[in-house]
Amino acid sequence: PADLENTLANMISGSFSYQKQVRINMLRGDLQSAIQAGLPEVILRSADQILAVDPADTIAIQAKLYVLNGNQRPDLANVFVEDCSKKSPQDVRLRILLLNTLGENGNRQGFQNAFKAAVNDFKKEPGALLRILGFSFQNAPFGWIPLKEAADAAQIACQVGSGRIGRREAFQLEISARIAYLTGNLEQAVQLQTRAAEYPDGNADAMLQYFQSALDLQKK
Repeated sequence: PADLENTLANMISGSFSYQKQVRINMLRGDLQSAIQAGLPEVILRSADQILAVDPADTIAIQAKLYVLNGNQRPDLANVFVEDCSKKSPQDVRLRILLLNTLGENGNRQGFQNAFKAAVNDFKKEPGALLRILGFSFQNAPFGWIPLKEAADAAQIACQVGSGRIGRREAFQLEISARIAYLTGNLEQAVQLQTRAAEYPDGNADAMLQYFQSALDLQKK
């Protein structure tokens, strides 16, 4: 179940290999035993064996990150995840993992460079851009997200028609509203957030009140 997304993606793309998956599952048994025993060197070796079979295996990547971070080596963690993302450039999960690693390690410039590269590399994939934007706005410290690139990505990923607002549309509108707010267009931020609040099961009302308060202050 932990690898369901990756397995389904491989099956859809036609790159799934049952033999490779069996090999990975066997190696994961060794990895799990190493983690339970708390053996960092064995964890690293087992993770590398899995990555030799599948460079995008997120379980192995997370395991290796666990050791590197435990050893207080954020520099090696940053380089490692960046290298993994380069080996699988169309895997949006690894781009998000890279952004997360850079954010946790306080690498503001690295985060911004990775964000710009991701937006450019996935400019023809609205779904991937939406995931990158959603993660970044929910997790990046204030002032870290490059606004021009974020706005460009939102133009592709956050196009919402005039019909009924569902969960996805509300999410897209909230991202666009956040960008409008950060770029100083408070009226547009309120308008977009108002539409997002049409989704009955969301939590858009609180941000709508916040944007409205900012707009009210601007008009004084």
